[in-house]
Order: sequence, then C-alpha cells, then structure tokens
Amino acid sequence: MPEPADPTDNQNADAAAKATEQDLLLGLIYGVLHEPEPVGGAEFAVRIAVCARLTNGDPDLYAKAVKKAVVSETNLMDIFDRNETERVIRSFMRAARRARNDESSLTWLAGQFSEPQTVPVMKEYLCAVERALANSFIKR
Repeated sequence: MPEPADPTDNQNADAAAKATEQDLLLGLIYGVLHEPEPVGGAEFAVRIAVCARLTNGDPDLYAKAVKKAVVSETNLMDIFDRNETERVIRSFMRAARRARNDESSLTWLAGQFSEPQTVPVMKEYLCAVERALANSFIKR
C-alpha cells in the first residue's frame, strides 16, 4: 500500500513556486523601480526583464542584448533563440496575469518600488506589461 503524501512536500513546492513567481515579478519591475509613475515604463521594463532572464547573468551578453532591445528597438524574438524567448515571455505573462488577480501579490509588488505604489496602479502596470509582452509575439 502506498504511503500517504507528506503535506510538507506540497508546502515546499508552493513556497518554491511563490519564490519563482516573485522573482519573475521583480524582474518585470526592475527597470522602473525608481519611477514615480511606472506604467509608462512597462515596455522598457519588459525588455530589460527578458534580456536579463535570457542572458543568465552574463554582463557582456546582457549589455549587448539590452542595446539591441532598448536602443535599437529590435524585437526580443529576433535577439535570442525564438523557442527559449517564447518560453520566457510566456512565463512572465503567466506571473503577471496571476499577480494581477491576487491582492496580496499586488500589495507586495506595490511595496517594492522606491516610492510605494497603489494596488490599482500595480494592476494597470501589469496590464501594460502583458500588452508589451504580447507585442513581442505580434511583431515577429
């Protein structure tokens, strides 16, 4: 007879998923942390976040990718491997969508800015982020 599942396994998996999601959300706001009105910077923040995620901490590769993505306005799908880029963009979209419907995530995210934001501003910001991420697929 199989042993019953250990409830701490589920708790550990939930904690790990929450930490990963918070990491993704922090990546999505990194480019606008010091902006008093972050919504206008959503597209910039998305480009920074995707570049950071796909360069895995390599500063030279990151600098080159950001130059292409931000300065030259090259579509993210044209900078990196399409499949990997699509996977990363979709993970950011899922995190933004889930957070947009979760009051505690919105409150936490709002408090991460240098000038704390409100929950409605965070909802609007995450909608703008989703649009910017979706535009990467549309413009390919």
